[in-house]
Amino acid sequence: MTKRILIVDDERHVGTLLAHTLDDMEDAGVELLVVDDGRAAVASCGTVAPDLAFVDTDMPGISGLDVCAALRQTFPGHSLALVLLVDKGVVPDADRCADLHIVECVEKPFDPDRIRALTCAALGFEFDG
Repeated sequence: MTKRILIVDDERHVGTLLAHTLDDMEDAGVELLVVDDGRAAVASCGTVAPDLAFVDTDMPGISGLDVCAALRQTFPGHSLALVLLVDKGVVPDADRCADLHIVECVEKPFDPDRIRALTCAALGFEFDG
């Protein structure tokens, strides 16, 4: 079964770096979907929910927490792991993160090994790359 990872960040280089960090997982049945607009994030999924989403908190137009809320609302009951990408020193609203069942907040710049570990834990598999 294919696992889907959604990456949402308005800074194109961050999305590209995340995708590059995870691209060798495609051979293990992981599909990567990278978008740079919060408004397009949910629409880009179509009717197939992602299993994991890395979402930037600070984007123009719609915040990362609002994107997470929209994903939860669009795919109710789906086991979706949400990881927020936050700028250094930014602390997101803890209550809202808890309400949205955010798995973790990862500070940018991120450690690729941490991203891979979070991904493997969220998708429930081991991957040696």
